[in-house]
Amino acid sequence: MSYQQILEYLDGNEDYLQWFTTSYYASFMLGMRTFQGNVELDLTDYLYLQEQTGYHILLTAMGNAEGTSQSFQHIEFSTSEKTMEAPVISVTPIDNPEGPNDPFEVWFNVKNTGNVDVASAMYAANYERDWAAALQNMTYADITASGNPLSEAEIAQINTPEGLNLRFTTIDGMTTRLAVLAYNIEQTPNVLEEGCPAIADNTSDFMPDAERVESDLFDALEGEWTMTAEVSSYDYYEGGYVNEGPQSIRVSVHNGINDYPETLPAEVYDYYTGMTKDEVDALYDEFKMEADAFNARVRGQNRLLCLGFGYETADSYTQPFNVITPYELFCNPDYSSYDVASLFYDFGPKWYLQIDEDGTVSAPFNSTRMYPLSAWTDNIYYLAGYSDAGYLSVGENDSNLAFPVEVSSDRNTIIVNPYTLSEDILYPNAVYIYYGFAYLGGKRITSELTLTKGWTESASAVPASSGRKNTVRIQPANGVSLIQGVRPKSRTSFRTIKQYQKVDDFRIVSVEELQNNIMNYQRNSSR
Repeated sequence: MSYQQILEYLDGNEDYLQWFTTSYYASFMLGMRTFQGNVELDLTDYLYLQEQTGYHILLTAMGNAEGTSQSFQHIEFSTSEKTMEAPVISVTPIDNPEGPNDPFEVWFNVKNTGNVDVASAMYAANYERDWAAALQNMTYADITASGNPLSEAEIAQINTPEGLNLRFTTIDGMTTRLAVLAYNIEQTPNVLEEGCPAIADNTSDFMPDAERVESDLFDALEGEWTMTAEVSSYDYYEGGYVNEGPQSIRVSVHNGINDYPETLPAEVYDYYTGMTKDEVDALYDEFKMEADAFNARVRGQNRLLCLGFGYETADSYTQPFNVITPYELFCNPDYSSYDVASLFYDFGPKWYLQIDEDGTVSAPFNSTRMYPLSAWTDNIYYLAGYSDAGYLSVGENDSNLAFPVEVSSDRNTIIVNPYTLSEDILYPNAVYIYYGFAYLGGKRITSELTLTKGWTESASAVPASSGRKNTVRIQPANGVSLIQGVRPKSRTSFRTIKQYQKVDDFRIVSVEELQNNIMNYQRNSSR
């Protein structure tokens, strides 16, 4: 039956018009399959079916590829009333049940404590700060329903008295929140809202300090530097990277964060509307404690803090490589964060020089265990190695990687060399995740990084070339993505969750409007 015949069938029968608009679009999803013989379809795979509701199905089958032989069926059915209780889920933070706690892991127990079995379940797990941002526009149920599924074996374990133990990787000292949305066989979910037992937090321990190294490099390398590298930008018109030669940026090396005053300037209080001076002062006291703790952790790993990285491209509207410190974020009226500790996660671009007992220097990187390069703009940027083979941001079993670093005998030159993976030479670059895919941030760096002591404005970078962009999707060179999810359970990417507008009821449309909608859909689909 043609669409015109379907419209004639519906003409004057407004009872069908309400559901047909939705059913028409759903039919495209079903029609994309080719079946042989008898087939059973589970409509819940395609549509949300409400209880005690009547439904109609228009089924068109073609007997040949040309569609000259067709069969049209009209099927009616009604769903029954749901009678079962909703599941009751209890999520509990636990210590590592397999041994000592690890600062880069957190564990939860998920248990069915209700009277009905769980038939299916979804979970969402991410840092507390990321939950706070997502909950500004969505509910716990919205987020978790679009999260990660649990397997049949995991669901069976949830239904046991012992429950299911789940492990997540984490940055040390960070709080992870887990929410679980479980359904019975009637697809009735558990309650999932603030304060319910299906939501829990667990905070990882801080990484212990390394054996302390005393070296004159901690003082000798502090100060301002000019970092120079060969860069290239992607040209979409020509379909490849265009070499732009050497460019330079300013980098400053610090033995910790030290740019904040003991008391706040008077104008800063105006940024914190709705707060008294005493409340802002208390917040700033917390900031100074966080700064002390951050500095202690950096020195505890025998590292120096480097501020400055990356080369802007013409399409870089948010200027993610502009350097901003935690104190500058605290005083920025256009920036907001979940808590004070987030300022020390977000600021940057930041990276580190690590000094070993024998004087060896390296630039460590790890996208799963270290704070990112920068997270205060529209994306979260990570330090990684990059070549034509792809990017490298974390080692096997979440281990740290490091770029080898050379320091001249006069302490006036630092060279950050590439990382070698098999025969691939990967140079330091910035990468970020957008809707589950990795992209190169800024211009592509194609050489070692050469830092020379001192900085002058005359050494500033060449302006970005117009028309060239670097929004090119890239793949991991070692098969390990920026944000891991294979071992153990995957964190939930809130940036990929789609936000839908909820509709309480459908609007009845006329035959003419329906026909126009169908024609518009066909026209847009063929583009």
